[in-house]
Amino acid sequence: MKKFRVFLKTFIITLSLMSFCYFILYLSIDNKASVTGENKFDVPINMPRVNDSKTLFLEVGKENPFFFIIKFNAIEGKVCIVSISPTYKYKTSDLTLAESLKKAGIMQCVLETSKEFDIKIDYFLECSWQELGLLIGDLSDFGIESLSKNMPKSIQNFLLKGAENIDGRTIVNAAEKASVFLDNELGLGFLNESAYLIIKNNINLLAETCGKQMKNNFNKFNTDINPEGMKNFERILNFLNIEGVEYPRCVITKNTINADEQISEILK
Repeated sequence: MKKFRVFLKTFIITLSLMSFCYFILYLSIDNKASVTGENKFDVPINMPRVNDSKTLFLEVGKENPFFFIIKFNAIEGKVCIVSISPTYKYKTSDLTLAESLKKAGIMQCVLETSKEFDIKIDYFLECSWQELGLLIGDLSDFGIESLSKNMPKSIQNFLLKGAENIDGRTIVNAAEKASVFLDNELGLGFLNESAYLIIKNNINLLAETCGKQMKNNFNKFNTDINPEGMKNFERILNFLNIEGVEYPRCVITKNTINADEQISEILK
């Protein structure tokens, strides 16, 4: 009888302990399931930050250079493109961009452009037409009908006749051969529209494709775009790829009177 009581007592204690353990396990599983099923609040969303807007000063060509200001703005969902004539004379220096480039190099052009138009330029890129072709040569092509009907005849003569599609390298080759004829409203407009179409048709490829070419051929480009700068552009372009993008543009010829107003409206 005594042994039975000991057995019964031990059995009850063991059963109680097991029941308690199962109860704790049940609460733990139930709690995890309920947390997983709840709607979560205050979860940070990846959104553009104040620094997700960068402006690039681009100079292309050696004998007949052309200049562009391109602002990639993820904050407002815009890519702004400005083409500037090499013979436009700056009020602040009384020099043209071509003269500044010849006198003191690309950094002088960047400084004078920043001062002339009261804008911040984050990076510069200086390259020949062929180096530009290397940079954008792997981007997707697009229909030739996308280009303006008012395409300069000097360009038409160098584009592939009867071609349904053209790519960045084709445009670059044609622009290089016809560069001496492009310092006018029509020619600069063509360069601006070409830049626009190349970016627009490849907005989802720019970071990967151009970034790869930049890394593999870094010694061929005169630029201050370092690895951190490449990451900045990659982040910005990823945001621009998500939503619809606006492309405000303008052309500054050597005769443009209100250049500062036009650029301010486009870039600011």
